[in-house]
Amino acid sequence: MLPRTAEALEEWNRRGGCRGEAAYAALAADIAEARENRDLGKASARVNYVMPGARSLFSKTGRAAGDMSAPYKEALIGVDEDWGEPEVWRVMQREADPLTMTYYLQAIDMKYSPDGDDRQPCPSDMQIYQTLFWRTFVLSSALITGLTILLGFPIA
Repeated sequence: MLPRTAEALEEWNRRGGCRGEAAYAALAADIAEARENRDLGKASARVNYVMPGARSLFSKTGRAAGDMSAPYKEALIGVDEDWGEPEVWRVMQREADPLTMTYYLQAIDMKYSPDGDDRQPCPSDMQIYQTLFWRTFVLSSALITGLTILLGFPIA
């Protein structure tokens, strides 16, 4: 969804290296283009899935995209301070890849750590998928199979 930004972030060191003006300029251009094409919602939804609040960040920046000029780093951080946070850029870099583990991790109640390299369990109040999996497994394999054998064996 943000091709220039993804290309600019390919070489970025996620462990604390600074994002250069080129990355900010690419992001500003991508957001302006996505807003014109009405694709900004799709790009922000992908990031928002991992980092709640990102959709409003992208929307706010999209509204201001037409008025931005170089230096883009100061312009984007002027729109919202979150553009200066490395976590936003880590998430965009990771989610730019068409194949990402994010959805699979969510399916087993896991998520990426704040630094983006390690996996960790979701908070206990947000863990629902493992419970649903085991409940479904017990009902489908144990209960249904057992009842089918119990009721079908005498007839067979």
